[in-house]
Amino acid sequence: MEELIGRTLEEIQIEEVKAHHQMAVAPLFFASQHGPNYLTLSQGFENGDLIVQEISEGGSVPDLSVTNNGNQFVLLLDGEEIRGAKQNRALNTSVLVAPKARIIIPVSCTEQGRWNYTTKNFEDSGVLMARLLRSKKQAAVTRSVRETKSYRSDQGEVWEDVASLHSDLGSTSGTGAMRDAYESRKAEIDDYIKAFSNIGQPNGIAVFLGGQLAGLDLLSYSSAMENLLPKIIGSYAMDALRIKQQERPHKPSKQDVRTFLAKAGRCTVEAHASQRHGEDARLVGK
Repeated sequence: MEELIGRTLEEIQIEEVKAHHQMAVAPLFFASQHGPNYLTLSQGFENGDLIVQEISEGGSVPDLSVTNNGNQFVLLLDGEEIRGAKQNRALNTSVLVAPKARIIIPVSCTEQGRWNYTTKNFEDSGVLMARLLRSKKQAAVTRSVRETKSYRSDQGEVWEDVASLHSDLGSTSGTGAMRDAYESRKAEIDDYIKAFSNIGQPNGIAVFLGGQLAGLDLLSYSSAMENLLPKIIGSYAMDALRIKQQERPHKPSKQDVRTFLAKAGRCTVEAHASQRHGEDARLVGK
């Protein structure tokens, strides 16, 4: 697994960094694409193959039922939010759902003040957890899978982070819904999405916030990344909006990304049984 991940990171081609306000993005490409083909969550919902519901009439905050009635795999991305049913939730880890399968997935609540049905089935919320929320949730889930073999988050921490997001952005929500913070700054988020809509069809992006490398998101197929790119840019935009203006931020470069990839390739890889198809590999290091 470590050899596979290291080789994959070495094969990434990095394009020139593009900047807009507090965010800069370096498009990432693979020379060749391989592995099982899949739809994204939004595509699965759009064609009617994907059905997400509470696990029972009474529901369970950290678990949801997912049915894939189609003939293709469906990728549910770590941090993607779905809305409806008894309360909005976000994925605790990336899950590849096999065709004709019904599974239970681990989730976190992103709407603390509601526990009643608005719809029977969930739908795509259209947003991905903000980078800081995603990062802290991932750390908690990594501890959980290492210690208990379960993909649980620190739900209390998630609620605190959603509240902090509202506080920092000056937004409010009657049910403490994370998505309401996005709606309050939709015009500015759309501005970021539009600014980075002309970066081609990459497999991924490395993102800088305030001149510092904030994260990297990479998918095996550029078609999937194209579908998810607005969500991913939007998630980083939420953090960009929380940054105070700097006089002279560091100007990011391709070499910054290459250096990071080299360090990532030296991380310890912890491989765990996935929630379904494949393995869940977590890179641990500085």
